[in-house]
Amino acid sequence: PTYDLTSEEGFPHERTFSICCTIGTHKEIGTGKSKKLAKRQAANKMIQKLKDQPVEQSSMNVLADDDDEIAQKLAARYSGLKDSKIDAMTGSDSRKVSQFHKALKMDPGQKLRELQKSSLNSLMLEFVQMLQDIAQEASFKVTYVEIEEKSLSNQFQCLVQLSTAPVAVCYGCGITMKDAQAQAAFNALEYLKIMTKT
Repeated sequence: PTYDLTSEEGFPHERTFSICCTIGTHKEIGTGKSKKLAKRQAANKMIQKLKDQPVEQSSMNVLADDDDEIAQKLAARYSGLKDSKIDAMTGSDSRKVSQFHKALKMDPGQKLRELQKSSLNSLMLEFVQMLQDIAQEASFKVTYVEIEEKSLSNQFQCLVQLSTAPVAVCYGCGITMKDAQAQAAFNALEYLKIMTKT
């Protein structure tokens, strides 16, 4: 499904949001005091609508788009990318990145040395705490960003940002938000291990 904000009304402290849920040719609108509630209502309406339809008609309508139409929609969606310009790192930026990783390699600190020696596959490790300890020792910040929407496999999702040079962002997912954070921290530790390997 795709979700689009269709309207936002009311005073700042009493907003009402409307979100449209679209699957194939089916559309349902949900409203609520937050975008999350509006999205949830639209999704529930869509589920009910699809449940109420005969199976043959429902599957035929959802799959109504043929391959050419899908290709045209994708081409239209991403057509602006070919004309966009992505700035490359300047020589100065590149040197800063190199200096940051070189400094970590030359004087890694006790926690980073322990990371290099450890196998992260142990279930006994506290990845979130381990990452926080390394960040404190190496003077960078760790920020977790919880993603509201669950993954396709119905798992919680999380990003962890390391204020290193360059900023690193790692993804994690899990059956709880705590598990998602631990997975993101695990991936960040793997990144640090690779970048500081001597």
